[in-house]
Amino acid sequence: MATSNMFGSNSSGAHLIQQTLGDAYHSVKMVADHLDAVVIVAANAPAVQAAANNLNENTEIITGQTGQTGVSIPLPAEIQQTDVLNSVVMLTGTDDALYAESSGHFSTKILAGQLVLAIDAGAPAALQGADVQWTLTYKK
Repeated sequence: MATSNMFGSNSSGAHLIQQTLGDAYHSVKMVADHLDAVVIVAANAPAVQAAANNLNENTEIITGQTGQTGVSIPLPAEIQQTDVLNSVVMLTGTDDALYAESSGHFSTKILAGQLVLAIDAGAPAALQGADVQWTLTYKK
């Protein structure tokens, strides 16, 4: 039984690809030839995006010391309250323990250009005279 080419006698495989894809063949071949690099770029895209996003952010660490009921520290002049994206406060108590705000022993807020930390009434005595490390992330 004889077979014939249904696309015509001048239809080679390359010609069929060219006819179907047109100029896209070269682009598709280039991607296929460099697929390992494409996979690496795709895998690292979230990290690249995060780095790009951080180009517009700054971090400042402000230190101080608590009194009996807390402390109020002026917001640095270069930081506008409306530009603050994140605030993390850690206290090093006089007992050398590290206390996070999630401990429930103190609360914080930024109000009228002040970093305000209030020690709760039932907090350990070690938080009076504690070292404050207030980390602010803000828009440039």
